[in-house]
Amino acid sequence: MTGNCPEFLESVLAANALGAIAVPLNFRLSGPETAFVLEDSGAAVLVVDALCAATADTALAQLSQQPAVLAIRQTGDALAGSTAYEDALTEAGPSPRGPMSPRTRPR
Repeated sequence: MTGNCPEFLESVLAANALGAIAVPLNFRLSGPETAFVLEDSGAAVLVVDALCAATADTALAQLSQQPAVLAIRQTGDALAGSTAYEDALTEAGPSPRGPMSPRTRPR
């Protein structure tokens, strides 16, 4: 749940590489609408930026099962318990398969 930023594209491409399904959320959704989409999709991870932090916080409070939250840049106090997006990337380290090319991409 972000505005237009490089991290949005990174997270969608990462989900695809993992075989997961990315569910982009419009930043104009309300908290209850966001909660519905997260619950209905069974989201395991929510990527959120400062623009959407307050809405995400409202949505997360309504969920029966909490997804992991990756916060892009500074989101303030609205998302306590989230992991910084850049910290998650650093923790993950380089891809064990190396850079992907059309020839090495899994089919």
